[in-house]
Amino acid sequence: MTIQRFAVVPSPVVPSPALRCWSTGSADPIFADTAECRSQGNFCRVGACPPTFTASGSCHGGLLKCCSKILAE
Repeated sequence: MTIQRFAVVPSPVVPSPALRCWSTGSADPIFADTAECRSQGNFCRVGACPPTFTASGSCHGGLLKCCSKILAE
C-alpha cells in the first residue's frame, strides 16, 4: 500500500481590475456603498449574511451584501 502526501498550496494573490489594486478579498473604499457600510461597523459579504446578521444594503457597487448585526429586542 502506497501513501501519497499532498501539499496544500495557498491560492495566489491576483489583481482585481475593479478595485484597481492587488486584492486578497479585502474591501477597497473606492465604492461609496462599501465605505458607508463599513463606517457603520458592518461588513461586506458574498451570499447570505450569517444567522445573527441581516442584509442592510450593498457593497462594491451592488456586488456584495452589507451585513449588520440583528439587535435583540
